[in-house]
Amino acid sequence: MMRRIYALMAVVLIASILAPHAEAQPNGNPQYVTLYAHSTHTSLFLNAIPQWGGGQKIADASNSISFKLSPTLGQPLRVYGAITFTIYLQATSALIGELVVELLEQKTSGIDIPVSGARIDSPVSLDSRALPVTLGVGTIDYEFSSGSSIVLRVLVNRLSLSGTPYLVWDSPATPTNLRMPTVNALQAQLTYSGEHLAFNRILQSNPSGNVNVTLATNVSDAIGTYRLSVSPQLSFTNPNGTTVTLVPTQITSSLYTSVFAASIVLGVGAWQVKLLLRDASGTNYEFDDTLLVAPFYPVKISVTDSSGTGLNNMTVGVSSGQTTWTNQTNATGMASFELPSSAIIGALNLTITRNAVIFQNSVLDVEGQATIFIRLNIYDINLRMTLSGLPMPDGQVELLQGTHVVAEGVTDTFGNVYFAQIPSGNYTVHASYLFTDFTTSLNVVANQAVTINSPLPHQELFLGILIVIIGGVTTIGLERKRRQVFPVSFDYFNELTSSGLPTSCFAVIVGNSGSGKTTLLESIAGDHLKSAACVYITNTDFPSKIRENMSNLGVLPAPNATHEQITFIDAYTPLGGAQSKEELQVSSPTDLTGLGLQISRSLERLGQHTDVYLDSLNPFINALRMDYLLNFLQSIAAKVKANEGKLCVTVGSAIEKSDLTKLEESSDCVIETQVQEVGKGQRRRLRVKKLRGKPYVDRWIRFQIQGEKGIVFLPTKRPTKTESH
Repeated sequence: MMRRIYALMAVVLIASILAPHAEAQPNGNPQYVTLYAHSTHTSLFLNAIPQWGGGQKIADASNSISFKLSPTLGQPLRVYGAITFTIYLQATSALIGELVVELLEQKTSGIDIPVSGARIDSPVSLDSRALPVTLGVGTIDYEFSSGSSIVLRVLVNRLSLSGTPYLVWDSPATPTNLRMPTVNALQAQLTYSGEHLAFNRILQSNPSGNVNVTLATNVSDAIGTYRLSVSPQLSFTNPNGTTVTLVPTQITSSLYTSVFAASIVLGVGAWQVKLLLRDASGTNYEFDDTLLVAPFYPVKISVTDSSGTGLNNMTVGVSSGQTTWTNQTNATGMASFELPSSAIIGALNLTITRNAVIFQNSVLDVEGQATIFIRLNIYDINLRMTLSGLPMPDGQVELLQGTHVVAEGVTDTFGNVYFAQIPSGNYTVHASYLFTDFTTSLNVVANQAVTINSPLPHQELFLGILIVIIGGVTTIGLERKRRQVFPVSFDYFNELTSSGLPTSCFAVIVGNSGSGKTTLLESIAGDHLKSAACVYITNTDFPSKIRENMSNLGVLPAPNATHEQITFIDAYTPLGGAQSKEELQVSSPTDLTGLGLQISRSLERLGQHTDVYLDSLNPFINALRMDYLLNFLQSIAAKVKANEGKLCVTVGSAIEKSDLTKLEESSDCVIETQVQEVGKGQRRRLRVKKLRGKPYVDRWIRFQIQGEKGIVFLPTKRPTKTESH
């Protein structure tokens, strides 16, 4: 029996690492919790257990009597609704008085804060019998903070001259208590893993049409899991109404959390999962979830342009609810997937993007192994911008869909700007020239060359001046087709950031694909390695490739040489089933528990001023909920900053805008990078968007990535501190 329990514990731990978490949704709000007054010889306290040993207690209520929640709250607790107080009172003789009952929060500092609206002053008439006085207040909307205590305070002010009032509690006949409507005081998380692939709530069935599912149920309670009277109950109901019920085994338990585990074989279909919990007062808590078991089929998606030519580096995304599968097309325009049957999970959403520009948004039905051919209506557009018939050289031109910039560029000497592979549709052309903005509409339906004539600003006053200026600019442009720049080394980054990033900070590098995020991260790491150690986490490439890149940048010796100051944590090699050569590794890029442990060990070994670098966050975002990832990053950032080091991460700009905003708000520094298609080449630039505690340059600065030089900045003004190449 013990061997079976140990084996189940091991399976649950593996499942909690490899499988994403699904937070079950509770049925019915609010959840009412009853807290009972108890006491020992030394203390008065509240808890959720109706009966406590020792028998009935009594005390003089003419002096204030306070009961304090024990243990303190394990997490924030919101109370929303009407609160009911049931107070048992008696007196030595007939007595007229005023009952004062109030609810307070005792902070960790020991300060008592009254809960607004949760105080009652009520007249009472007492005699020698112990009788209940039931009072209610509402609607209360209040959140108790984690670590604080809920305090019930009772006082009877005598209005008659004779008799002494008494408060009575701790007996089945006199259960003095308060009943509160709480919002998610008790929460449950369900984690699923199967024999094969697991994506959120979607499990892959085996060839026999079923799957052996391992479940971990993580129950947390702000008040304390001690109040759960029995083990939870799990039921699974398939579409034909068949229900299977089981009682999971408790694996671990603490004051505020308990983990239960179970295994079950489920067939193909959509299963309704119900978790039932019951507290010591007999209140039931139900949590619902949906688990999908489906066959997965190999699906290839071929993406071509209107001429049938395969499109490389297109991001193909297939999604169902919160679950997303993504891949990049190869040189032939092909992207491969393993996708679940639409007969079980319904139609999937298919999106094709590049650099956050949406080329296709449609529905995909997966019925078996298939190759799907998608021909995109994309075209090459040449815009010739003129001012009253004269060329508009060096004009800034943007192509927008709504407020999103699809493409941007600068007109050449003859007013031309070229945009390649633009999806068909309606666009707004926004041009900026000579301190004037001009917009017009453009309908893209074919490869085309379009002349757009902008009105001449302030025509009556400046016509002659502008003709001279435009002619002069055109002449200068013919002699010098490129704006003068001053190439400088990566040391120029210190000028942008006032001597570099803070020693202790959390920095985020955001950019579209190919914009130089990785090279910038490696350059910052290399600069840090001149004086201290760093930890580099790889989850998008092999550590050997990262060493090679950093060697090419000149910040590390030859790739096969060792460098005691840098430690790699390999989260990439195990993805292919190979054995990592690194001392530190994790079994999966989404194993946050293992990754956090390896980071902590590295910080202890390398000492103060150790930086941590992670490239990139996108594999985490594709597999995990953003709030879990943010909690993890904030925890790691706190450890690194306490160690006087930096946590630096990269993230693609194509993630959800709300997720990117949360990430940027939690960071101390944000650096943006961009790559733009200009003519037949690419143009990269960066800017410091946010930097706490230091002055910084927030304008866009162009840069190039050159051979052994790495990042070379191209400012248009001669730097004041950094020597040029």
